[in-house]
Amino acid sequence: MRRMPPESLLVRDVLDDARLHAQIATWLGRAGEPPLPGTLEFLQDLRRRPLVPGQISHQDAAFLTAFVSLIQPGAVVEIGTASGVSAAVILAAMARSLRARGRAPRDLIFHTIDRKETCLYDPTAPIGCNIAALVPELGAQAQVHVRVDSFALGQLVGKVLFDFAFVDGNHQHPWPLFDVLNLLPRLRDGAWILLHDVRLREIAASGQAAPDGPGFFGVEGAEILFRNWPGATAEGDNVGAVQLPNERKALRPLVDLLSQREFETSPTSWRNNRRQLAQAVTAAFR
Repeated sequence: MRRMPPESLLVRDVLDDARLHAQIATWLGRAGEPPLPGTLEFLQDLRRRPLVPGQISHQDAAFLTAFVSLIQPGAVVEIGTASGVSAAVILAAMARSLRARGRAPRDLIFHTIDRKETCLYDPTAPIGCNIAALVPELGAQAQVHVRVDSFALGQLVGKVLFDFAFVDGNHQHPWPLFDVLNLLPRLRDGAWILLHDVRLREIAASGQAAPDGPGFFGVEGAEILFRNWPGATAEGDNVGAVQLPNERKALRPLVDLLSQREFETSPTSWRNNRRQLAQAVTAAFR
């Protein structure tokens, strides 16, 4: 039986990268484990770069970095590549972890998928363009798949099982639910999932700019998945971490609950969404 954190963690207001790492490390049962060499410098360099539309915030990048560094996954999958900033953050953390254990970065496995071919903010910029800009030495390790969604995961990754997933695709319900269901057959026992944009309704109510553009203002697909997840969770600024329960069937009540909520996609898509939901549920719990 895996050790599950005893209670949820909220580190939304922790702005110092080293302190954030320390609190997450303690929560994960690895108290006193410092950031790996180069981690804080990488995050400082990232903070000096201007944000682009759809990019995770610097605070969320630090949260993501801490989790990847502490969990030390050998295989990671990301849903929603966009410009590739979060992919670069994950790749950098994975590479530092491997080097610390005497292994080469070429040993890491990283897949990222996106439904688009070009970035939201620049139709001339290809999906994942910032991977080469931020971690040029790791670009060859990133397997970037475009014009696909999570329903194609099985075809794209074969028999690879992942230890960690970052979900930052379509935030309209039921798409985050689709993404997690499609991930389940591809995740190892005890795997962690980080869900991005778990506070979009609160951000919309506060009058702040929508992180992923006005089209995603106030949608709740990632939030309702995160808030109703069984077991302890960890929450950063606009990102939430959940772990697969010891028994995957423990997720069925969550799926049933969210299946009853009105979809946020276009009503013309609802019939097809229902068909997709049935397909994803069948594959996830077979």
